[in-house]
This record gives sequence, C-alpha cells and structure tokens, in this order.
Amino acid sequence: MKTLWTFLLTIAFVLPTYAQQYGWVRVAQLGNQSTTLQAVEFVDSLHGWTASGSSAGFRTTDGGNTWLQCSFNAPIAIRAISMLNPTIGWCVGAQGTSPGRIMKTTDGGANWFQQFAGDNRNYLGTASLALTRNITSGYTNNFSPDTGKVVQTSNGGTTWTEQTIADSIGGLLQVQFIDSVHGWMLAGVNPWNQSGILKTSDGGMTWDLFRAPRYFQSFSFIDTLRGWAVNSNSPTYSYTTTDGGVTWTLQGRIYDPPWDDLAPAALSFVDNLNGWAFGHMFYQGDIAAVIFQTSDGGASWIREHVGGARRILDGMMLDRYHGWAVGGAGSVFAYRLVSSVPERLERSPKTFALKQNYPNPFNPTTTIEYEVIARGQVTIGLYDTQGKQVRSLVNGEHEPGVYRIYFDANGLASGVYYYTMKTHAFTETKQMILVK
Repeated sequence: MKTLWTFLLTIAFVLPTYAQQYGWVRVAQLGNQSTTLQAVEFVDSLHGWTASGSSAGFRTTDGGNTWLQCSFNAPIAIRAISMLNPTIGWCVGAQGTSPGRIMKTTDGGANWFQQFAGDNRNYLGTASLALTRNITSGYTNNFSPDTGKVVQTSNGGTTWTEQTIADSIGGLLQVQFIDSVHGWMLAGVNPWNQSGILKTSDGGMTWDLFRAPRYFQSFSFIDTLRGWAVNSNSPTYSYTTTDGGVTWTLQGRIYDPPWDDLAPAALSFVDNLNGWAFGHMFYQGDIAAVIFQTSDGGASWIREHVGGARRILDGMMLDRYHGWAVGGAGSVFAYRLVSSVPERLERSPKTFALKQNYPNPFNPTTTIEYEVIARGQVTIGLYDTQGKQVRSLVNGEHEPGVYRIYFDANGLASGVYYYTMKTHAFTETKQMILVK
C-alpha cells in the first residue's frame, strides 16, 4: 500500500498542469444593428435576461447561447433588471414621455406586467430583496429642482411607496444590495457638485449619505465593507473603500495606451482581487466595446477584450468563470474557456520548437504545435501589433514532448497577431492572421 501511495503522489507532482484560459466571446446578436441592449441579469450559469430601450426583452436558459423574446403589457425602455430567482423578478425604466414603469414577471421573464407607473419619473436601478420586496431608484424629469426617488414594495408589488431622501440629491442611479438589509445607491448631489453614495443597513428604511469623488459612474460591493467604483470622466480611475463607502481611495487607471481611457458603463467584482470594468473607448480609429480586468484589487488593469460592438452598456460576473456583457448591435458576450488544454502527441521532440499555426489565415479557430526537449515552464502568449498581450495560450510545467493546442479567437478583432513561446532556454515568435 505504501508503494502505491508513493507512486500516486509521484504522478501527481510529475504530470504537467495547465491553467485554463478564459476570454470574452460574442455568443448572440439579438434584434438588428440598431438594437441597443442596456441591461443584463443572470441568477446562475444558465438563466439570464437582457433588454433594449424599445420594449424588447429576451431570456435564456442555456447560458446565453439561445434567446427567446419576452412579452410586455406596457411600453418600457428597460434600464435595469433584478431577478430574485429563475422565475420571479422586476425590471424598471421609462419610455419617452410616458411614466416611469416598474414591471414584474412570475414566469421566468416570458411575460412582464406593469405594477407601478410614476408620472414624470425615470427609473434606473432596481434590487429584488425577497418574494415580497423590491427597491427601485430613479429621479424626476423636472428641470429644476431634480430630486432622487426611491420606490419600494413590501407586499410583492400590490402597493408601492415613493420616498424622497433629500432635496439636495439630484438623481438616484445604480442600486446594489448584498443581502436583504445592506445596500447602496449612487447619487448626484447638487450642493457638492459631485457624486454621493447612499448606504442603508436596515433594508432601505433609512439611508446615510457620504461624499464620493466626482463623476462616479458605477460601483460594486462584495461585502458590507469592501467595494470598488469607477469615474466616468477621462482619465478613468478605479477607487476602493474598506469602510462600506464612507471613504474612498484612488487605486489605478483604466486605460490602454496609446489608445484611450475606458468610458465605463458597469463594474463587477467577485472577490477582493478580481474585477471587471465594462464600457467603450477609442481604439484604432473607431469607438469599440471594451472590457478590462484586474487581478490585484484594482491597482492595475489589463484590456481583456475589444471589438464586436461599438459599446457595452452593461456587464456582470457571477464568479471568476461566468460573466456576460451586452451592448450595441444587439451584441451579447459571454466569459468562457477560450483555449484548450495542450494535447501531448505520440511523437518525440527533436529540439525546442514553435510551429506555424494552421490554417493561417484563419477564422476563428487555429492549431499550434510546439516541441519541448527538457522539463520546465512553458508559456505561449498572443500579442497585438502594439506588443500588448491579449491572450495567454499556454502557461504551465511541461515534460519533454510534442504538444498541440487549439485556439479559438472569438472576441478578437480581425488583424495580425503574434504568438511567442518562452522557456528557460528558448524564445521564438511567429505571426498569425485572423480574418473575419
């Protein structure tokens, strides 16, 4: 028995391990080129919803691969969706000069019916807290003075109560709750001429207002103390709080030299290190949808995706391996495994070598083979023409052998790319061409 355990432990340490590589892939186009998806919501890896600004809503039960259209009994330009579970939830918004509307579904989003309409209102955020409780944020459309509004129900939507927290608050935007009692709202504050964070610890009955840096665009909390935010004006920075939003500290800039800073639309952190920022920026002569990612708590950001649409209007992460984003041209993006585990072939290596990918040019998949003659760490990175790494294709300990990987370039723009293999004693670069 001891000999068997020794053998198994030896295998566990000797066999190479490889990091799975994830990236953003456009999985669907809903509507047409003029369709702009403004909100996305998933409650698990399968059940999701998205909607545009013209009473067009869609639902999926397979993680975003296929979508069915929803039915609404009143016109609404949906700005936010919050589902309690795969069956019950609320969406909010407005439609031109029509009243701001709050709508509910009890059949997984197949049908939505109006529960509340506020004259001269626009609703931008919503949070479903329980089967009977929802809190919605918004503002009046008055030119002066504009006052933020909070609308709540505690009986499933039979009745709604509207609350003005303070006349000085110019409008309530995003709302997030991490449980049934702890939540935050983003607000414009007139006397300060800057952003404010509203915080509740009693389920929205009372709110405390704290000053935030100017032009806050979006925030994301992971517990009652730790949260992050991004500003909307260039240069774009991320900020962090460790006291529940009372004070904020500058973290890192979100940009991609020499192109532009991110114009953010949404922010989503899954733990104290990993977060994603969604939006658009000027890239290679045009406006493009962009997603940045941080793995050090916001101190530094790497452009993880560009292209596929002109703008991303909303995005969210369930965890480090499941995420979605929506935007222009009816585009739906999903965060997925984009490169395969290296396959070891039944051939003997002759030297360290990196082969030319085939086919080349390609769309959207290609194959890369490489040889390793000595045990050690092997990395293969994919770079754009500016020398910036856009994907990590291989990163792991290798035994001597001949290997093959399959690369899926979904989510990358057409163009010339370079892939570089590195070991302790070998470096080589080759060119590949993606044509879509």
